[in-house]
Amino acid sequence: MKVPIVFYRSHSTVISMNSRAIWGISIAAIFAVSMISAAYAGGHLLIDDITVEKPGRNGVAQSVHIEVSVVVPDPTGADYGWAVGTSKGFLVITSHPNIGDDSTGQPPLNAYHTHFLTADSGGPCDPLPHATFATKNEVGKLSIMGDMIWVKNVPRGLAGDLTESGFGFTLFTSGGDLCINPVP
Repeated sequence: MKVPIVFYRSHSTVISMNSRAIWGISIAAIFAVSMISAAYAGGHLLIDDITVEKPGRNGVAQSVHIEVSVVVPDPTGADYGWAVGTSKGFLVITSHPNIGDDSTGQPPLNAYHTHFLTADSGGPCDPLPHATFATKNEVGKLSIMGDMIWVKNVPRGLAGDLTESGFGFTLFTSGGDLCINPVP
């Protein structure tokens, strides 16, 4: 009669192996979620390329095309956006439902829209810049598709000349100022 050989593990060994398996799975899940969250939370704010076009009648209107690192999500409920430098300040594409309403002329709070903005350092936001002026009305015509953002017909008289430099940002308020936190 053959006797089967059974490998016996103590109860603590089984728990230890199960704990290691659960620990490994948990770490893998946390890593995967953190990578997805990082791409979602910050990846869409990273600008890969900015192209400025200055056609139009008498060079009065100009357009900008921004390519970001990942697909631009539907507005996330957070306050953030993208800024393109101009000779007079910044053209911003933003969504800021927590900051509050701009004017009756803007789209709903949780929708992307544009502003012309000027900023300065100092005050409650220091060392970050704070907004010193923002238009109340839409600037240009905004379109977003995939990882591309276009703003067409930006008036030079208001914004000055668009540049091919810019950055993503998040927004918050401090001491009544609108603080701009550039995404590194």
